[in-house]
Amino acid sequence: MPLPSLHHPPETVIAALAPELRVMLDAATASLKGVPFRPQAWMAGAGTGLAQDLDWSLLLTCVRHHRLDLLMTSLLDPEADIPEHVRAALKQGERAATAVALQRAGELARVARCFSDAGIDMLALKGPVLSAQIHGHPFRRVCSDLDLLVRPDDEGPARRLLLGLGYGGTDADVLVCQNAVTLRHGRTGALIDLHTRMGEDERLAPTRAFRPFETAVEVQLAGVRVRTPALPASMAYAAYHGAHHRWFRLQWLADIAAVTRRTDLDWAEVAEIARLAGTERHLALSLRLCRSLFGCEPAGIPPMFPRLPARARAGVLQAESVVPMALALPPLSEYDMVRRVGRFRILRAELALTQRRSAWLARLRLRLQPTVTDRNFLRLPPALGFLYYAVRFIRVLWETGRAGLPHRPLQHPDRRPGAHRGP
Repeated sequence: MPLPSLHHPPETVIAALAPELRVMLDAATASLKGVPFRPQAWMAGAGTGLAQDLDWSLLLTCVRHHRLDLLMTSLLDPEADIPEHVRAALKQGERAATAVALQRAGELARVARCFSDAGIDMLALKGPVLSAQIHGHPFRRVCSDLDLLVRPDDEGPARRLLLGLGYGGTDADVLVCQNAVTLRHGRTGALIDLHTRMGEDERLAPTRAFRPFETAVEVQLAGVRVRTPALPASMAYAAYHGAHHRWFRLQWLADIAAVTRRTDLDWAEVAEIARLAGTERHLALSLRLCRSLFGCEPAGIPPMFPRLPARARAGVLQAESVVPMALALPPLSEYDMVRRVGRFRILRAELALTQRRSAWLARLRLRLQPTVTDRNFLRLPPALGFLYYAVRFIRVLWETGRAGLPHRPLQHPDRRPGAHRGP
């Protein structure tokens, strides 16, 4: 397969997006930069205002899907030329998102206090602490769950502590994932992802390269000191996490875009962490997308992408080519998005970002590892269990052949207690 051109501009991505996504991104960018919302020239009709055929209901769906409710403040300006019912819906979404952010911050403070009292070293990832690091308060970022990181030896005590707090009380409240154990609160339904490493495999994102515990900082939440990785490690991790999920939620990229506008972050340190972790291409991709989609890039350092070797740049561009397909409308769950794009195309993009041979093999193993669905597809005796890898391969081929066909939103068949989770 020929390597992609090393010279196509990052604006290629935004040019391929639907108008609703582009207006949403213009609004988020205006909010991040603290300037009034102004539709770009490509959105202007023959007269004034936005194009008449814009689907505002679809735009609202995109805002909710990408969790950018709290970055739509520029659209709430009375001078923004949008329908009044859309402005009302955005205000309602902002109020609801703020209430959720408050609840998540309060619960994280409660959990963090219990970990501290128990003497268990715990770090909070993403969520309210990242909002506090980026924006100065924990109420500018929506999160569906709380992510906690503990050392591998502390997983048992952490599980018991969370059980005492109401998380994971029954088998139905425990979901085993590739990189975490998801625990649901039996009464409130709140979710906590308990991690013992930064990535789904140590060969893909080695925790030691991020040094999360050694460089941790404290963030104040509801009067409680909550430990979290220092901002350089958080940004290197955010780039890996977003690229791993094909940026199918643009909130993750908005986090990085917001930080690029700060002058107190040493991006050379972020790049060094990414180099040690073998995720330089993930970081380069995230910065290209920040420039394309949000008009933001780090100040004070030369652009990272041109300094990469030619093959690394080609890998970044190959992964970048998948992003418009992942962001195609209507928004889908990650599982259905992968089916729409095609598993082999996704796998090629993931391998293109992978630098080390050990990581390349780990990624391949994870993607071709049989799931519960594969085992239910064909019942085999234990002695023939190795054949499930062939079943997995055939199912991937079959679903790849269906890529591009319309799909209804489906419940992921593997998302149930005790099942392996992942596209």
